[in-house]
Amino acid sequence: GYPNKHTSVHGSHSAKASRPGYLIGPSSFLGVADLGGDLGEVFDLNGNLGENYLFTHDGLWIQALFKDTRGGFEIPGRAVRGMSMDATTAGGESFGGNFIKAPDGKIYLTIGSTDARVMEVVGLDTIKRFAGKFTYTPAQYAQAQKDLQKKSAMSAEAKIYQVAKVQAPIAMDGTIAKWSELMDDGTSLLEIQESKQKRYGRVQARYDDDSLYLAYRVFAPRSQMKNAGQDYRLLFKSGDGVDLMIGPEPQKAKGEGNTRLFMTFQDGKPVAVLNQKFVPGAAKSEGFGFASPARTIFFDRVVPAPAVKIATSAANGGYFVETAIPWKLLGIVPKSGLTLKADVGVLFADDGGTMTVSRQYWSNKQTNLVNDIPGEADLAPERWGVVTLK
Repeated sequence: GYPNKHTSVHGSHSAKASRPGYLIGPSSFLGVADLGGDLGEVFDLNGNLGENYLFTHDGLWIQALFKDTRGGFEIPGRAVRGMSMDATTAGGESFGGNFIKAPDGKIYLTIGSTDARVMEVVGLDTIKRFAGKFTYTPAQYAQAQKDLQKKSAMSAEAKIYQVAKVQAPIAMDGTIAKWSELMDDGTSLLEIQESKQKRYGRVQARYDDDSLYLAYRVFAPRSQMKNAGQDYRLLFKSGDGVDLMIGPEPQKAKGEGNTRLFMTFQDGKPVAVLNQKFVPGAAKSEGFGFASPARTIFFDRVVPAPAVKIATSAANGGYFVETAIPWKLLGIVPKSGLTLKADVGVLFADDGGTMTVSRQYWSNKQTNLVNDIPGEADLAPERWGVVTLK
């Protein structure tokens, strides 16, 4: 057997960053090629987030082909016979394909989205088996079990954060210096990360009687957001942005009061979009259905939120975003001791800023879906953390 904790489409939603030997959403066998000798048959598994995986017939990992859709990858301007495809991605939900050994002995893989890419896989003739031994003691086994239990408990730990109150409004001018804790890695904030080595962002929150203030430090390969979207309702699909999910605790019937506020820059100007699934009495014109070929999820209110103030600037290792959000817009009356369900996140675009390729959050870790509009639009308060106003 071989570890596969993220089977198919839905399993891939909780997968962490790509790494050698890690299977992310495999759902199909694309074919088998018999290489003969002691290596024997090799088979290809597709992955849901852009990779393919090569294995020996007896389940030994060989390597991954292509790049994860959530990381850096190349998009060739045109197809040139003989070009390298190593740095490209197979794409999200790349379900079909064909992996074969042709009569001339060459290995071919055919995949594609709206195209058919016929590629030769070279180098498999250099793969060799090796033998070896290792030993471990009963004491080491017992310690490993303890470490595993500890790791599991930490991964299931509820996310909790306390929001401090400020005595005066915070100016939204893009100056990161006033958020000193944000640049101090020794301070515990709303950390958006898989580990200390794999970080996506960190967020500091403050509030007063009128507004909730959020400051995002985003770790990115560029110093400003890119989002080429034109439809404000779908900006979460078309590039970089920062997110807030928030609602009452305990939850109300049907999730009334649960809100998503997506913030980005469109044509160089700040844009905030309010998404609320259940709003009794909302005007029909404010509603919108997030649709795919398989389903539609309807929201009672999807509207621009010009009352939200947003500013941004470059920061070391990425960029900085600060925002002032009126409590009135969220339908929340702030007071000391108030507990809310909430989550904060960062969305990352491809190099051109035309397509969202990664969604990362503080509390909800099942957010790898980037190929389904309703799934990406929907709210999941059961996976949000808890914030308390001090």
